Amino acid sequence: MLLLTERAGERLVPWSAGDVHPRNRAIHVGAWWPILKSTALSMIRPVSLFWLPVLLVRGFHFGMFTAVTPLIGTGNVGWSEVRVTSLVGTAQLVAGILGLTLGGWLGDTFGAKKSTIAMFAALLAVSAAMWFSVANWGDPTYFIAFVYTWYGLDVLITVVALPISMRLCDPRVAATQFTLYMATANFGISVAAWVLGFSRQLSGLPMMFVLVFTLHLVGLMLVVLVKFPRGTAVEDEVAA
Repeated sequence: MLLLTERAGERLVPWSAGDVHPRNRAIHVGAWWPILKSTALSMIRPVSLFWLPVLLVRGFHFGMFTAVTPLIGTGNVGWSEVRVTSLVGTAQLVAGILGLTLGGWLGDTFGAKKSTIAMFAALLAVSAAMWFSVANWGDPTYFIAFVYTWYGLDVLITVVALPISMRLCDPRVAATQFTLYMATANFGISVAAWVLGFSRQLSGLPMMFVLVFTLHLVGLMLVVLVKFPRGTAVEDEVAA
């Protein structure tokens, strides 16, 4: 951000030379009511309402997998919390590198929708594998593979699905609307933490993977069936 401007003529830092780009000045609202009204109208469009559950599902699996990982690591594998934390940190680093490299390539090569479908399918496979292989949960190699796989897929689905959130945003209130989309995903994390509290009543941790699988299936069907935008006028302008 210190080296590149988003649009020609903009300032790199507050004290450098430059001015607001004419496009930004043209769409600047400057009043609260139009911002709130435009955001509300854009959020309640049918295509936007279909996208919100997808974001909830993504947040739910992150919250659930984040919670069950140390439980399996300490309870089934027998590792210390320090060792589990070390594994998680390394997996997050590897996942970040995947997001910076493979994530961008997938989006550019196959498009946001197809890539998101592929990531949901892969996450479905992870949940199914964990459900059908409870006997292997105590195997350190199996546990390591689970942690690296789900963290990598979580970052990748975040990267490839973000363009859909951006394309759904009204350019006049894009920052506000995009924030609400991200808040929806974060709410899914909170819901997962709440649901985990009922794990004993729901037959234990294995049932949590069944629940995640079911929600992933819902998310996958929505992405497959709903016609989400493939681009925006803003994207065309930036590309030009």
